[in-house]
Amino acid sequence: MTPQAGTRSARGVQLLSLVLAICLAFVLVMPLLGCSDPAESEPEPAKERKVELPAPENTDLSTPEAAVRTYLDWISYAYRTGDSQAAFDFMTSWEFVRVDSYVEKNRQESKGIDQRLLEFDINEVSGSESTKTVDTYEEWAYRYFGPDGAYISEELTATYVARYTVVRAEDRDAWLVDEVDAVPRGEVE
Repeated sequence: MTPQAGTRSARGVQLLSLVLAICLAFVLVMPLLGCSDPAESEPEPAKERKVELPAPENTDLSTPEAAVRTYLDWISYAYRTGDSQAAFDFMTSWEFVRVDSYVEKNRQESKGIDQRLLEFDINEVSGSESTKTVDTYEEWAYRYFGPDGAYISEELTATYVARYTVVRAEDRDAWLVDEVDAVPRGEVE
């Protein structure tokens, strides 16, 4: 072996040792800095996310106002569970298509939404004996969750001014939400 070859070999060992030392330091120091591997971090358990049926005493379709509130409770449940059929009885088939499309869109994006109503005010109710519009002001809190049920976003808020078209279903003696026109006040993520 030539002296030059021995020097190259020693330099290679030194370089390899240096690279290994840097990697080891990186592995040991990063958790101390709060930078852990996302795959190793503990996700928020799905059981932390409450998925309860809306209270039976709050399921009321006897007036347009009550029907809107019932609809909101049940679509929130449907969005949490990914089961749009759970809310079917509180809206017309026309509105169901929209709700079902939103549930399917979230499913395709591998997420769901856990939302809850913080404030709900009815501003005006007008219309005929068979069709009413219910104008509301609403504040919502919501979070997205992944397929395993763990939350994948921080809690966000949104404010809306909404108009619900509610129709009388004579065969059921009930009011059902037929259409929703919700206008956000501010940014919605």
